[in-house]
Amino acid sequence: MLRFKTFLLVGLLALVASLAGSSGAAAQGLSSPAAAGPTPGTTYTVLRGDNLSNIARRAYGNAGAVTCILNANRWISNAAYVQAGWKLVLPVASACGSLPAGGTAGTTYTVQRGDSLSSVAFRVYGNSAAWSCIWAANKWIANPAYLQAGWKIALPASGSCGGGAPPPTVRYYTVTHTDTLSDIACLYYADCNYWRIYNANRDKIWNINYILPGTVLRIP
Repeated sequence: MLRFKTFLLVGLLALVASLAGSSGAAAQGLSSPAAAGPTPGTTYTVLRGDNLSNIARRAYGNAGAVTCILNANRWISNAAYVQAGWKLVLPVASACGSLPAGGTAGTTYTVQRGDSLSSVAFRVYGNSAAWSCIWAANKWIANPAYLQAGWKIALPASGSCGGGAPPPTVRYYTVTHTDTLSDIACLYYADCNYWRIYNANRDKIWNINYILPGTVLRIP
């Protein structure tokens, strides 16, 4: 009788383990579409490290599609901030119309919602680091990490911005009281990937959501 009970107990444990494995596999199967990345015409769950610019680039192949995403998600109050776990409606590509090219060198460009100096620089000059050239031509912009839709900014001729020459290997940036890692990353990288900056400054950044003003960061 004892041997029969032992056999029965082992069988029950094996059944429970099998059911748990099936549930895990099913859960993985349900989550696999999200791993494929943002797709137009679907709902996308924001992942840690995402920002609207890189979501737009991955979904539509154009960072200028940020405006289209914002128009479909009017509840987003700050275009420079999205939180992991948020669910965003991604319109079908045709609903976004003609995506902004970002302006033409040597002309004036009207800032669109979701634009940053680095994203405009990348679309105009093919080099996100050329944001400093645009800022130099628009010194009335007090904070280069902030642009307001409707502003008209001068875009210098390509030759005066180095024609898209590669940026220096290492740069430095002094944090102001309004800066976030995402803001700073958008100044230097078209995809606004702030993890590159964080990984290069782990000795100075204690809280990824707050950087002490005056901190000098290495920009790889």
